[in-house]
Amino acid sequence: MYSFYFKKNLPLPFRFHLYNNQYCLPNKLSKEMFLPELIIHYLLLYNLSMIARYETEWWAELLKTRQTYDYPIIQSFIEQTMNKAPYICFEFLNAKIHNEC
Repeated sequence: MYSFYFKKNLPLPFRFHLYNNQYCLPNKLSKEMFLPELIIHYLLLYNLSMIARYETEWWAELLKTRQTYDYPIIQSFIEQTMNKAPYICFEFLNAKIHNEC
């Protein structure tokens, strides 16, 4: 597991880089960069679950062959989400607690 140090939450579009253990700013800014990271991960995971449920032939072929460009991107995203989700949820809940006090 990764050790995190928690600082005061910086405003969007700053993001926390999990592996470097530091905050970063993206090269190019777009309006989507101002969405909270928790929402981005949730929406992508939701879309992947809908594909797995309703596009079973495509999903089975993807998992069986693993030779498309989609597979490494999906696999990388899921691995990053597994590692980063506890941190993102902690940040979100911690912000809620501190805003209520």
